[in-house]
Amino acid sequence: MADKVLDDTLIDLLNATRAVKREEIDEAQKTAKKLGVSLERSLIMLNFISHESLQPISETAHLIKLGHLNKQQAQEVIKLVRSQNESLDYALQIVQQNPEFQTKTTDNAETQIPQTIFIEILLKSNLINQEQLQAVYKKSLVNQIHLSRALILDRYLTKQTITIIFSLLQLRKELNLNDDLIFKCLKTAHARQINPEQILFEQGIKFLNTGTSLKLSELIALSKLVSDTELIECFELELSEGTSIANILVKNNLLTNDVIEAAHSLLDMVASPTIRGYHASMALRQIKNKGISVFQALAELNPIPQLDSPPLSLFELLENCKIVPKDKLLSVNGSIEDTGIQLSKKLLAKQLITELDLNISLRTYSLHKEGIINQADAMALLNLANSKKIAFDEAVSRLSLQVPARMQWNWN
Repeated sequence: MADKVLDDTLIDLLNATRAVKREEIDEAQKTAKKLGVSLERSLIMLNFISHESLQPISETAHLIKLGHLNKQQAQEVIKLVRSQNESLDYALQIVQQNPEFQTKTTDNAETQIPQTIFIEILLKSNLINQEQLQAVYKKSLVNQIHLSRALILDRYLTKQTITIIFSLLQLRKELNLNDDLIFKCLKTAHARQINPEQILFEQGIKFLNTGTSLKLSELIALSKLVSDTELIECFELELSEGTSIANILVKNNLLTNDVIEAAHSLLDMVASPTIRGYHASMALRQIKNKGISVFQALAELNPIPQLDSPPLSLFELLENCKIVPKDKLLSVNGSIEDTGIQLSKKLLAKQLITELDLNISLRTYSLHKEGIINQADAMALLNLANSKKIAFDEAVSRLSLQVPARMQWNWN
């Protein structure tokens, strides 16, 4: 069911910021009502605005509804994001310094904080102290928002740090990691602002076998069906309620049972493998937006998914993106038959590539080989990182790619 207050707020912001034309909003409203989807989904589906452009406007609309911002402040936030190319978190931080900004408060009576593994890690890792936790937990209760969102809004932790914590907790469960290693990884990942999978990889801890299928949460993220913040909140609920991510997505009206069932069907096809991960993400987005079947969504993809041609080898990626000239690759007896590790050793031995460029190339190669990104995206990612001399994560962000961190480290 549509949230009229939220939709009205979103429309006001879209009009005020001139992000979408009035007649396009009207058409999107009609389409949303006809298809039974949210206004946001309708705007994206009709190509009136991209997911990336709509996200900061949608987030600020939510904050207005919760009483964290007034409309004037929200417009200032959106202006900073759009005109100054600032992150939403940074724009909110600037606006929060405005003396007119007020947050609802409670009395000084101590509130009982639930004992969850998430809260335990926050305290034991010294990312936040008991007094700070008490204050932010009270605000989360009064403003009816999740603790993870409150921590981000009150600038105690960044979205990336929260994501690192939940990633570690998932790895802890899957790999049976001990607490000492968990806290060591968290400390390092937080300090370097990198994903914990990289820390485990650097320490030689294996966490991915080739051909390992996608998880439901990874497919949802790849498909961009929910925002990063919404997915973080789902992970928080998964830990506190002990239920599946699928149930949480449905319970919180983020996705329907039909979309979840379609996602599981697509995951089975990725595991078979009948299709690749990027095929599944595009198809799921169509299923959600158009209300069509799995097979119709796959049939409408252009080109139609097929696994006849293998993914590019590291040799081909390096040659096509001109990271290493073909004659240099051949000079070390390199070939398309070489695994990533085999070719890397040959190139490093002759100093034909830097360790940084090789790291970026191998992570791109892994994502492509595992079916997370297609050939065009793999080459775009590698070309951008190489031409602009930027880090891998920054290149991923600039291209608005959603990629699972654990799929970046299979270099064989």
